[in-house]
Amino acid sequence: MPVESALAQLAALQNLDRQLREKVQQIEHLRSRLNEGRARIEAGRQLVSSLREQLQALDLKRRDLDRRLTEEDAKMRDRRMRLQRVRNEREAQALQREIDLGRQANQQLESEMLQVLEALEALEGQAKAAEDDQKALENNFHGESARLEEELERLAGEVEQIRRERDRLAASVDAYLLRRYEQIFERREGLAVVEIQEAICGGCHMNLSPQFFIELQRGDDIRLCPNCHRILYFRGDRGGREA
Repeated sequence: MPVESALAQLAALQNLDRQLREKVQQIEHLRSRLNEGRARIEAGRQLVSSLREQLQALDLKRRDLDRRLTEEDAKMRDRRMRLQRVRNEREAQALQREIDLGRQANQQLESEMLQVLEALEALEGQAKAAEDDQKALENNFHGESARLEEELERLAGEVEQIRRERDRLAASVDAYLLRRYEQIFERREGLAVVEIQEAICGGCHMNLSPQFFIELQRGDDIRLCPNCHRILYFRGDRGGREA
């Protein structure tokens, strides 16, 4: 196959490969956005669940304090009734001490109950806000994810079409030349074939020697840039640009 035709094939192949790379990057970006959205949804759910668990624990503590307060109230009533029936000072002093200690215990329990009620109120506000935020987040993500999934499906179809065309073209390229091109393409970040007109490499922008440039214009063989080792493609009827 003439050198010019082989180079034209490589230039066309590179165009397809660069399209593929761009489409694949777009797909990866969209998938990353989907994964990030799902992660935010899951983090929000865990937060709501954690707040609800804390609420349940606080409510259990409130119920326990309420039970203990009820029990202490009953004990206080019993002590006062017993105090009215005592017949000597010693028993009266002992019961009064029990009443004083019971009153202190009640005050402590009431103080704890107040703290728990305040904490419950604050936590319920946090849980409600978190649930509202989570609901809005899930509603927004539902619409966004549907759009992203549709875009992913479209891109996947385009990638498949480009790959079929790429495979068809690659099958007509010399196997050794194809491997060489693919190696350069990967090493040089998707730019393996460079079309030039002046004696300057369009890849690394280094000057080519006059003799090298003359040989390149003859088109007798495929030449690589002495500096960056990209494949050089010369067409005298066009301005210098990347292939």
